[in-house]
Amino acid sequence: VVDAPTLTRDVQPMLDKRCAFGGCHSAASRQAGLVLVAGASHAALVGRPARLNPGDTLVVAGAAARSWLVTMLGSDAAARAGVSRMPLAAAPLTANQIATIVRWIDRGAPRE
Repeated sequence: VVDAPTLTRDVQPMLDKRCAFGGCHSAASRQAGLVLVAGASHAALVGRPARLNPGDTLVVAGAAARSWLVTMLGSDAAARAGVSRMPLAAAPLTANQIATIVRWIDRGAPRE
């Protein structure tokens, strides 16, 4: 778990490997309208509405507990309201990876 994670150093490599290039959120595939490649992920996530769960926000800066992204990565199927856990058709992120994303969001989801 990274104590003070940054998007560039800690979160983006996970997004690249598990979500963008290794998954569904590249510039070409854009599943759920999300492009999570470097340079696009911050704008795609922070303060953006969750298309799969209207009324929620993908990343609420400073509030991981209210961020749909964290819900989508977590194991609580009821909280996901019937939507499959991300990443689809792959092993879930580890607890440490999720904790790193949570800490980044709770730090205010800075762009750096």
